[in-house]
Formats: sequence, structure tokens, C-alpha cells
Amino acid sequence: MNRRALTGLVGLAVLLLAVGCNSTSTSTSTGGKPLIAEPTTGVTFSEDFNPFDNNSVTSSMGTRTIVNEPLVEFDQLDATAAGTHMWLATAYAFQNSGKDLQVTIRQNVKFSDGSSFGPADVAATFKMLENPKANTRGVPTQASDPTVNGNNVTLHFGSAQYTGLFNILSNTPIVKASVANQIAQDPTMIIKVPLGTGPFMLASYTSSLIKWKPNPNYWGGTPPESEIDTPSIATNAAASDALVSGQLDWAGNDIPNVYANFVNLDPLHNHAWFAAGSTVTLWFNLNPGNGGATGIGEAAVRKAVSYGVDRNALGLLGESGYEQPASSSSGLILPNQNAFLPSDGSMKNDLSIGGSVPDAAAAKAANLPAGM
Repeated sequence: MNRRALTGLVGLAVLLLAVGCNSTSTSTSTGGKPLIAEPTTGVTFSEDFNPFDNNSVTSSMGTRTIVNEPLVEFDQLDATAAGTHMWLATAYAFQNSGKDLQVTIRQNVKFSDGSSFGPADVAATFKMLENPKANTRGVPTQASDPTVNGNNVTLHFGSAQYTGLFNILSNTPIVKASVANQIAQDPTMIIKVPLGTGPFMLASYTSSLIKWKPNPNYWGGTPPESEIDTPSIATNAAASDALVSGQLDWAGNDIPNVYANFVNLDPLHNHAWFAAGSTVTLWFNLNPGNGGATGIGEAAVRKAVSYGVDRNALGLLGESGYEQPASSSSGLILPNQNAFLPSDGSMKNDLSIGGSVPDAAAAKAANLPAGM
């Protein structure tokens, strides 16, 4: 599968399951077979493709970026320069001690309706995000409107944003300026016909199936798939049955004992891939007056909670054994992101993943106050 064609779908897939062939699908246009991909289950379809509304079907099903692409794609599993892929941008550079980010925009790109894409669309997209209700992608607060100079767009922030690069460049789908201006006024506006620069465009919509066709104006060339079909499937069990029967090519749902129940049934064609795309995070309810946790601002409290978590049990029971327990408090994906660990080794293997839980020995070594 071409990386460009399904970057949005892969982004939301927790466990990606693939069937090597599909005897039930036939090509409807030139190119390869239609790809039937189910990124997740249990989503009630609605005819809304607003990429900045988290309740839209394109957000829920993870199909944002097959239509609306980002400026840069960062491979989270490759911390080297080879893991940075220029997309709608061809270069970027920090200025003003990291407070400004200048982005050079790719030329000769068109939207799926044949209209030209350019710096004005990028500037309008980020200006739209100054409305907090539209900023669903986590872009840091901007100090002023983006500025355009020739083929460059400069984004202005109130503080250095070296660590905000992913959300700015890779997590923000770019929309046409006219669309961005409308979303700025109504962040949850319904978009029935999505318009973007991506490899696919909407072919048809029903409450049970969305079909995507290749964008004839795509700057990256013709995708290898003649069509992508996104079906609505209610449960993981139903998706598993569809996989085994050859009705799906790709799926992103959880299957317990996936190798015994799926891969080993036809190892030549059935494959499972669990990508280490993120770390599992424990979130606290910090709402005052609503049962919110208190004392989280103290490092000792956070350490006490950490020492009480059985990471082996979480990996085995919560992730069906597919995910290894975290061994570093850095939150980095290891070993892929080892290059970002402190050089003194302070965060390498600093979390206990063996022995008893709560980890009394670690708590004592950390000199936590009595009772923690």
C-alpha cells in the first residue's frame, strides 16, 4: 500500500490487520483493486467530513489526511532525518529563537476540484486555528496572524515551539482558504463534499459505506488503488468475521489472540502489525469540585502513582499482550527514539517492569514521604 494513500487510516489504527487478497472486490476504475479498509468499529456514520470537528465521520474513521494533507509527515518510529517526509511543505526553519516557524510551500499542487493550492491556504488554515474551538489538533497558541512572503508562510508563537513541531506541521490537515474562513466562524460546520489536495476524493456516501476515488489532480501521482471503501461495522466481533471471510483487506480493531484466531488461519495472506505509534498515558481528572484529583502538582504524588502501576498487567490484560510495558518515564517510544533520551541515562529503564507492585523498594529509594 502506498504510504500516501492511507496515512490517515494508519494513524488511527491500533492493531492493523491485513488480508493479502480479496476475492469479493472487483476493480471499478483503472489501477489496482479497491481497498476495503476498516480503521475502527462502532462509529455511527454522518455525512460530515469536517476535518476539524472531532465528531465528524472523517475524524472518527481516521480518513482526514487521504483528503486534507499535512505540511510534513514525521515518522514517529524513525527519529533520524530519514523519518521526516516533506509533504505540502518543501522546507521549514525556526526563527526568532524558536518563536517563529517559516514554512516553504510546495508549488504546482492543486485541490481535487482543480483549483490551485498555495501559501494563502496554509496561512488561512492556521489563522482559523486562532479560534480555540477550531483548534482540535493541538497547535500551540499563536501570537499573531501568519504572514505570507512569496512562497513562504511564517507562523508566530508566543514561546519557542521546538517541541510543538509535530502538532504544527504533521497534525494539522490543510484546507482551502475559503473553507478555512468558514470553519473559523463555525468550527463544527457540516462539510458534505470534502475538498483537499490528498490522493483521494469522495466518490459516494451512505450510512453504511463511504467510497473514495483517486484525485485526478493529485501532485503525488496516481495511487495504486482504484478505490478505497470505508465500511461501517458495529463491533469488533463483526469486523473479525469480515476479516476471516475475506470481506475486508485492512482492519484496525482488536482481536484477542490474533495469531491463533486470524493470522495462523492463512499465514500466507493474513498478517497483523502492531505499530509502536504512541505510549499509553494515565490521565487524571483535575476538575475542581468534580471529584478531581488533588496534589498532582507535587512530584512525590506523581511518583507514588507511578510506582503503584503494574505495567506488565496493563500490557497483558489491557492490550491483549500486544504492547510491551513502558520502561522509561520519558514517554518516548523506545528503542526507536533512544536518540532523544537524556545523555546521562537518567530516563533509561527508570521504570520498574518486574517484581512486586506497588514497588515499595523504588518508593523507598526515591525518599517519598510516609504514606505514599
